[in-house]
Amino acid sequence: MSSLRDRQIACIKRMLALDAADAQQVTPGVWKVLVFDALGQDVISSVLRVSDLREAGVTVHMQLKADRQPIGDVPAVYFVEPTQENVDRIVADLAKGLYEAAFLNFSSSISRPLLEDLASKTAQAETAGNISKVVDQHLNFVVTEPDLFSLGMRDVFYKLNAPAVPEAQIQSDIDRIVSGLFSVILTLDNIPIIRCPSGNAAEMIASKLDARLRDHIINTRQTAGTRPAQQAYQRPVLVILDRTMDLVSMLSHSWTYQALVHDLCDLHLNRITLPAEDSAKARKAYDLDPSDFFWQSNANTVFPSVAENLQAELDRYTREKAELTRTTGVTEIEDLDPLNAGTTIHLQAALKALPEMQARKQTLDMHMTIATALLKGVQERQIDKFVESEETIARMQKTTLLAALRDTQRKPEDRMRLLMIYYLSQEEVKKPDLAEYEAALTEAGCDLKPLHALKKLRDLTRMSVPAVSAAAPAVPAQQRGADQLFRGFSSLSSKFGERLQQAGISDNFNNLISGVKNFLPSSSNLTITRIVESLMEPSTGASSYTGQAKSLTDSYLYFDPRQRQQPVTKPAKPQTFGEAVVFTVGGGNYVEYGNLLDWCGRQEQAGRGKRVIYGSTAILKPGQFVDDLGRIMGQ
Repeated sequence: MSSLRDRQIACIKRMLALDAADAQQVTPGVWKVLVFDALGQDVISSVLRVSDLREAGVTVHMQLKADRQPIGDVPAVYFVEPTQENVDRIVADLAKGLYEAAFLNFSSSISRPLLEDLASKTAQAETAGNISKVVDQHLNFVVTEPDLFSLGMRDVFYKLNAPAVPEAQIQSDIDRIVSGLFSVILTLDNIPIIRCPSGNAAEMIASKLDARLRDHIINTRQTAGTRPAQQAYQRPVLVILDRTMDLVSMLSHSWTYQALVHDLCDLHLNRITLPAEDSAKARKAYDLDPSDFFWQSNANTVFPSVAENLQAELDRYTREKAELTRTTGVTEIEDLDPLNAGTTIHLQAALKALPEMQARKQTLDMHMTIATALLKGVQERQIDKFVESEETIARMQKTTLLAALRDTQRKPEDRMRLLMIYYLSQEEVKKPDLAEYEAALTEAGCDLKPLHALKKLRDLTRMSVPAVSAAAPAVPAQQRGADQLFRGFSSLSSKFGERLQQAGISDNFNNLISGVKNFLPSSSNLTITRIVESLMEPSTGASSYTGQAKSLTDSYLYFDPRQRQQPVTKPAKPQTFGEAVVFTVGGGNYVEYGNLLDWCGRQEQAGRGKRVIYGSTAILKPGQFVDDLGRIMGQ
């Protein structure tokens, strides 16, 4: 089953092949220039490397806004948003004769007035003949994981909840979200059934998307993508949710590799930027390759297991390296000489294995550096204590919470997040108690605007208290042996003591381990996962939370773009789905993505194969979401 990333890559390669039906059919030796805008660059750079572009015949890639010199003997592939500014720049390029021909690819549908403007201006300049194709590619979404996508819309939660944002601006964002989801659906090539709660932005988006899909079906004279008519259970369900359905997951501290990297470092468009070691040194940055074997298998793994798996991979590399040097007689595998490759079978085998081993070692070294930086961040911010506290937040005593909020060893922003999670986890917090908690944060130098915004949002939306702790990420059962989990930390300390010492954490390493090794997060379904379970598997009794989620989704609206009737509250009979696309309006996070993956894994083990694609307007760090809350209250 092709992932969303695989499908997007195929679409991009087809575009670079000048939109040939098969990317392999393009005439060999046709070199081209790639010109993109900011969104186009984000889309392509998240899934393809420079070497991939070269394989597709791209000799050079440039920003549309940059000053570019003429390259008159090659065609140009444009990949840009359909805006007036971009169209005007393309018209100017054609007038200058920068390229032999122009293949215009718009990331979303170009409007008729804008298309007519392009035709009119190029006709007047007598350059229309230089345009070889104009194609709506429907690729205005960024894929950073096999089944995770973002629309790159950073401020949606703020705009939907801040009173001073003009209605026209909100409607513009709604239309942009609809366009992005429409593109995802076309890329998946399967028209979904749409479910959403009534009211708020989710319903507006679902209704507009339903209408657009109906028009698409009529215009293309088909009933389900380009596929033949299918039964309902073969179609996916698209679940559109307002962010206010669960704010805890946006604020919680996580214990999985990917979520920790996102929280403690900068993870954006598959580039990890580590915190600066000191002000005099530049920050280290690493690009996550789609073929990164270690990230693929460990991104959603609890961090101590990541350390152990990293050590196991390094040990395997050491053993294979020792075997190669023993059979070839060289001291280091880097000393192997390709000119002598024909001398022995052993040398031939060693030289064949050398590139893969060197690439694997480079990947492992990168993750070793990242893991070391995470360890330092865990220690400095006491992440383990926050994860443990949030695991049982609903039962936390007042004295315990006050002690945590007054702990000067913890960063103020982390303490703020802890109180916000506590507030969301209680049916009611007594005013005198809340005043004490706020005083503790004020003393720590915290701005209370985010907390006040949270209180208003809860009053307005009447957000329900989560039935279970939503702060802790789900942890597969096979990862829960304490000795195995934390042996990884110990081996990390002994094997790479020099790196840990350079990072300034080796002296306190044993104290750090002793503080976390007795704690493992529980395996629990987050709110979003319980909603998805109730919609994909309505008859299952496997989850103790299904009944609660059913009551939450019973009133969800039901849209079927293939049917003529208007949306109804629920289908005539319960439907089971094998695939789902889940989209949150106002921000998403890696905690929810990982939780959904874990649920799919458990379903697979139970013989119910499920696949969930997770998307959002933007993937936000907890700190970014807290900032958005503060901006709302600042209005």
